[in-house]
Amino acid sequence: KHLETLRAYLEAGTDDPARDATLSLRVAEDFVRAGDLAGARSFLRAARDRIRGMSGKKRDLARADINRAIARVAWMDGRKWERLAALKRMKSALEAALGPHHREVLRANALIASAMVEFAAFLQADRTNLVAARRRLKRVREEAVRRFGEDDEIVVLAELALARIDVAAGNYHAVERRGRRLWRRLQQAPAQLRAATAIVLAQNAYWWGDATKFASWRQEALALLPADEVATLLPVDHERAAPEDAVRRRMEMAGYVRRGTVRGDDLSRHAGSYVDVSYCIDARGRPTDLVVIRSRGTRSWIRRMVEIIRSKRYLVGAAAASERCLPRYERYLLTADVITPRQSHIGGRSFRSYVVTDDLLGKDAFAPHYLHLSARAQNPTAARRRQN
Repeated sequence: KHLETLRAYLEAGTDDPARDATLSLRVAEDFVRAGDLAGARSFLRAARDRIRGMSGKKRDLARADINRAIARVAWMDGRKWERLAALKRMKSALEAALGPHHREVLRANALIASAMVEFAAFLQADRTNLVAARRRLKRVREEAVRRFGEDDEIVVLAELALARIDVAAGNYHAVERRGRRLWRRLQQAPAQLRAATAIVLAQNAYWWGDATKFASWRQEALALLPADEVATLLPVDHERAAPEDAVRRRMEMAGYVRRGTVRGDDLSRHAGSYVDVSYCIDARGRPTDLVVIRSRGTRSWIRRMVEIIRSKRYLVGAAAASERCLPRYERYLLTADVITPRQSHIGGRSFRSYVVTDDLLGKDAFAPHYLHLSARAQNPTAARRRQN
């Protein structure tokens, strides 16, 4: 249906970057839902090339949305450098549309840094990327403090991202110390920011092995989450779903494991396997009524993923007052880093496999996010009317 609508639009010969981007994102989402990541990437790149030839402010916002989706698909397919390149193109398009000091440009900069951290911490244990990500996040934080004040959302999120880098490096005591200072500073901040801070400190205490601090910060986060809002607490997906145990993974994140080590439990040959599951989250934050909707892969891997999903723990706002089911519909996709060995033009998959989670109930990754933000800013009354 979406493909036919896009074909009719293209045959009409209209140059409308917003319409083109919206329809292209819907078609790309259909490709991803069907498990065809290569098709989604090719389709989105073609859309980006079409929109580049158009003009106007909406063109740059549409390019930003397309590159945002390309980054997501590249991440799902293990193409880390393509993801980073797409995020940088997204930032450049936002700078052209909104100016270099806009809030969304700062957010994009922070997102690029987060991508660098993911590459370094969970795929290659590359300290160079960690250093570059830390430097970029510090610049984001400093500029946001200068423009919006030290309690602004972007400042807090940048500081939490820096804390996660230290968790990856095993600097648990430093994270706890700085996190407590941030917690005291945020006494008058919105509840969502304080809850996010408490969750990061709870995760830090978990990997530190301090059960008392973990329980304390978990309780703080529970008290702050709005009614029926769900936040993932433990386990961190790529920790439990990766072939190694958590201790070895933490050592690898800190750079203690020799790079290039070949393991006997390599799963990269199964990259592309996935399982779509539907389940509910009960008042205690536990998955219940789990049903496998569709899957691709070996039975042993699918069973393992189902066990991992059952073991996940969530924080549910106002859980004691609500006994109703909070539905989830997600895809867990096994992928591995795409690499090209030196002196070779033939690519392959690295031994380091990981799992990407995609929310099939939401469409955040494939919605025209920046176009919608611009429309709401220009006509806030109409936007509120649509929401109601």
